[in-house]
Amino acid sequence: MSVDFETRARSAGAAVKSAVAEADLQLATPPTRRGAATQRQPVAHLGWALSGAALAVAVLVSVSGLFDTEVVAGDSSTETSVPATATTVTTTPTTQPVPVVPIEPSTTETTVEQATTTTVDAVAPIIEILSPVDGQVFEEETITFSGITEPGASVLAGPYRATVESDGSWSIKLVLSEGENRAVFTAVDAAGNQATAVVTPIYQPPVTTTTKPKPEVAAFTANATWIECSSEPPFDEYYGSGQPGSWVEVISEYGSGEAIVGADGKWYLKVTFDVPRGKRIEVKVKDQYGRAEWFPFVAVEPG
Repeated sequence: MSVDFETRARSAGAAVKSAVAEADLQLATPPTRRGAATQRQPVAHLGWALSGAALAVAVLVSVSGLFDTEVVAGDSSTETSVPATATTVTTTPTTQPVPVVPIEPSTTETTVEQATTTTVDAVAPIIEILSPVDGQVFEEETITFSGITEPGASVLAGPYRATVESDGSWSIKLVLSEGENRAVFTAVDAAGNQATAVVTPIYQPPVTTTTKPKPEVAAFTANATWIECSSEPPFDEYYGSGQPGSWVEVISEYGSGEAIVGADGKWYLKVTFDVPRGKRIEVKVKDQYGRAEWFPFVAVEPG
């Protein structure tokens, strides 16, 4: 049985060598041109050759692995070694290279959270009233209020908005009511913070003095009738014109009297004098408006 097994092994080795030699021959032999239209493709032969060579190599490896160190049965002292035959197979690379897919480097995404610091404006804006001052008295009804505030802030007086310059100065014209006026101004900055200022001006309109024109007064006239008289008692008669309803007075050291100017503007008055005979006196006739006339009077002896 030992001889048969060895014989089979040698036969297999010979077959392997034969297959390898045939594969080498076919790889070395160029394809034969059979015509213009047909041509044997070396790729097909190469594949066949590679397949045959691979099969042969596989068989050879299997056999050599089996018989490298084989102890023949029945002879414990005899060791038969079959050397493995190494066969080099040269292959031709394909015409189309496999595309290289680059290996993307492993990237570790690192997220750095940047702390955002937000400054919140919680400070109220300044606001000052420079004009007018508390208790200031004005005779004009419309005055200008002015002052300073934070640049960029708005200044409001109730529903009215003041004009604010880039440096923070502001002004607004308002109409006052008679007496004290409590004016409240509110400054509002961009963050919505507010501050107020108050001032109390006083409006006192000028006193208007109306002088009524004096009514037109009728002209005053006075006349004496006798100037001298011998009657007992002596007298004289005075008459004239004046303002209807006004009074007229006759004045002397020796006798006086008073009359009222009638509706027709006429007046009349008889005055008796207790004066010595022959004595000359001066008689004054005046009205209530201060207009006056002078007349002489003499009591003469009856004759």
